[in-house]
Amino acid sequence: MKLLHIFTFILGTAGLLNANSYALIQESKNDFDITLQKLLNKLEEKDMTIFAKINQAEAAKKVQKSLEPTMVVIFGNPKVGTDMMNKYPQISIDLPLKIVIFNRNQKTYVSFIQPTTLAKLHHIPEETPFIKNTQKFFDALLAEITN
Repeated sequence: MKLLHIFTFILGTAGLLNANSYALIQESKNDFDITLQKLLNKLEEKDMTIFAKINQAEAAKKVQKSLEPTMVVIFGNPKVGTDMMNKYPQISIDLPLKIVIFNRNQKTYVSFIQPTTLAKLHHIPEETPFIKNTQKFFDALLAEITN
């Protein structure tokens, strides 16, 4: 997990990555709280199950460390995800889906692993409806919560 934070921070300073990158990172025009609230509202609107919200800054405080606001939201749609896991059990390690919202250098960023990247990692055709639809969902979601 520590390496993921380092990786995300380094990549986050580079701005929006191209579509072939492992994780997409985009700066939000909103502050942390507004970006997070927009995300939660949109997930609720789309009837997504929110499995967990991990406040990593709070966890850092418990061990006398500091971390700028960082929240991982784990979510999904079991109706769709279960079918995908039945057909491709190896993707279970990356489902439910995750988005991280974090602050660095007084800016707020949103990051997630591209669904097309998940397809490549797990040898799943990118044309699979789950992959295509999830990519469209993430693209729209990113635009809505960062503007």
